[in-house]
Amino acid sequence: MIFAPAGGMGAVSTIGGTGTSLKKFQSNVLYTTGPNLGLVFPFYGTATDYLIPVAGGGQNSNGRVGGVRFGVKASGNVYVHGTSPTLNFQLLGDLGNTPTTDVDMLTLTSAQALTTATSYDWTLSVELYGSAAPASAGKVGGSGSLQVANASLLLGSTITPVTSMTAAALTSVNFAGTYNTDYPTGSHDGIVYPAFFLKFGLTFGVSDAANLASITEFYAYTDY
Repeated sequence: MIFAPAGGMGAVSTIGGTGTSLKKFQSNVLYTTGPNLGLVFPFYGTATDYLIPVAGGGQNSNGRVGGVRFGVKASGNVYVHGTSPTLNFQLLGDLGNTPTTDVDMLTLTSAQALTTATSYDWTLSVELYGSAAPASAGKVGGSGSLQVANASLLLGSTITPVTSMTAAALTSVNFAGTYNTDYPTGSHDGIVYPAFFLKFGLTFGVSDAANLASITEFYAYTDY
């Protein structure tokens, strides 16, 4: 099963330019809280962040991905400029109804040093795992959190393992998602909001107008 951003890769803009704060990849697809033409999942989210909506629903409280080790892949290209440039990445998690409170789930512990005026390929592979908290005391259940189980980054010719990354859990995840009861008003249309969203961004260590990065793939997947 594949979970991919609405709009496809053609909807994504490049990032770069001046500044040394996190730059999240952006999309020209508008996300809303209700049904919208062309979107598989209506959901809460910012209008510009490029999001992977990971579906809730399923047969139990674990939904589609709870209790299942699943993967995330992100790849692209980057050009760095300026004196002694460095680059870092961030995989972010968002529960969806408060998009300004992204959780930095994975990043390099130390930014990677690069060569100025040089283009690089990059690709990140991540494995995530989490499961629903038990419904009541004495019942079997999990932590209710989504955690990084493994990861590897290739940037240029350097492979960085998960042991050189800093990870944090996305907590209080409702793996089953929540049902939309707002459309039509007061009724239940069977649409399920995603359990959570994933975002991706880069941080240039040196501010330079020539810095530029693209993302050529970004999706989550399970083996079933």
